[in-house]
Amino acid sequence: MRKVPKLLLILPVLLVIGSAVGYVRSRPKTVEVVKPVEKTVVESISASGRLRGQIETSVGAQTSGRVLEVFVREGDRVRAGQPIARLDDSVLAAQVSQAEGAISTAQATLGQTEDAVRTARASLALASRPPLPSDVARVRADVTQIVAVARARLAGSRQKLAGSKKRLAELTKGPRDEEIAAARALLQQARATEDQARRELDRQKSLFDDGAVAGQSVDAATTAYWVARRGAESADARLKQLTAGTRPEQLDQTRADVRAAEADVAASEATVKGASASGNAQVQTVLASPRFEDVQLARTRLREAERARDVARSRISEARQALGTARQRVGDSRVLAPFDGTVTKIVTEAGGVTGPNAALVQLVRTSEPEIRIDLDESNLGRVKVGQDAVVTCDAFPGESFPAKVRELGAQVDTDRG
Repeated sequence: MRKVPKLLLILPVLLVIGSAVGYVRSRPKTVEVVKPVEKTVVESISASGRLRGQIETSVGAQTSGRVLEVFVREGDRVRAGQPIARLDDSVLAAQVSQAEGAISTAQATLGQTEDAVRTARASLALASRPPLPSDVARVRADVTQIVAVARARLAGSRQKLAGSKKRLAELTKGPRDEEIAAARALLQQARATEDQARRELDRQKSLFDDGAVAGQSVDAATTAYWVARRGAESADARLKQLTAGTRPEQLDQTRADVRAAEADVAASEATVKGASASGNAQVQTVLASPRFEDVQLARTRLREAERARDVARSRISEARQALGTARQRVGDSRVLAPFDGTVTKIVTEAGGVTGPNAALVQLVRTSEPEIRIDLDESNLGRVKVGQDAVVTCDAFPGESFPAKVRELGAQVDTDRG
């Protein structure tokens, strides 16, 4: 039997293997198809943190004083503008009343100064214009009336002097026989009238007792009797005076009356002359107007009145500013909540003293609470601003709270890294 070489036997095997390898390499690869599903990748970070409000602040009064009332307690929720506390404002209220009184006084003063300005302007206008015919006529009429009154008084003084001199002459000469006879006749007539009045009174009384006349008739008769009696007494005194003659004291008194009448006449004559001169001067003054000095004086008074008015206006402005300040201080004594929040602490109770730099309560805004967490440096790269988060804590097991990363702190704790 003929032997086949080994190389020829291996060659077909190699060809088969090579064909198989070529087939395997040229065959398409198998691709695994998977349906995509959206899932949330959650990374858990365990760190210590602190829950706090969005805003935490100390609320106090803007003025100093004693705390009168505190309207809230720890844990109370308050709204923005809600009263929290009130300070004693009795002194501030008194300052408000005082400021209001100062405004009233200043306004009254301003009214007076404005009246003075109007009067000064009218005086300036009057001093600056030339005289009117009616003004001249009025002044002349006034002067004529004054002089006429003075002359009438002079005439009366002269008449009184003449009477006093006549009386002195009669007293010096003494009573005449015919005067004494006339006085006796007058006395007899007065006594006869008295007797007749007495008889008429007796008759009226008798008729009244009989019921013939009324009581008015008796009263009239009584009055007539007393009048007649007084007339008889006066006539008797006159006769006695004439019979007794003139007494020295009568002469002295009459002489004194004459001297007084002469002095009165001299004074009246001087008054007439002065009134005439003064009246003529007034007329000349009116005719010479407007005078420069009168205009200047009126302008000076107007400027003074305007300065006084400006001062009164400035005082009103100052008083109103003081009133506004006083009212603002009264408002500052009311402590109001600056925002919605929760009272976490009462710092100053009622009865305590507070000031602008002192706190009354601690207030926290809890509408959007914040959690401040201290992260390690290794976790810093996995946290981004705006990233959603879920917060859990041991205080509320089984509960979670949605959150969002709002801020990354700019300061690093070098001790903790």
